[in-house]
Amino acid sequence: VYTGLKMGFFAGVDPAIKLTHLIAKNKSSVKHLAKLFYGSAASNLPAYYQSFPKQKTTTQLPTTFDVIKKLYYLLRAIALKKGFREAYFQYARYLGEIEGLQVFQPALKKVSIIRLSEKILGLK
Repeated sequence: VYTGLKMGFFAGVDPAIKLTHLIAKNKSSVKHLAKLFYGSAASNLPAYYQSFPKQKTTTQLPTTFDVIKKLYYLLRAIALKKGFREAYFQYARYLGEIEGLQVFQPALKKVSIIRLSEKILGLK
């Protein structure tokens, strides 16, 4: 929306506008939704800093311990209360946030557990 407004387009609500949204069957799978969580999270931080370039970027990729701690939290706090699917989506989002962080320091290599998680979950 912000980019559209900068380009001179309008934003708002009009009850006269009708939209039919067709979603293919393969686009509503759990794996595809996890990819959407991942991709959305990966683009948030870069988009923020492109929109507000004067903000300082503080980037630090998580350690293996940080990732294991996050996995433990997701399994204990989320999977047991809301189900494993929700934990899966939240972990995909977390991995996407890490991907977004790496945009600012591409020379830093992600720890093995992150690369392995992305591969196993089919996010990359």
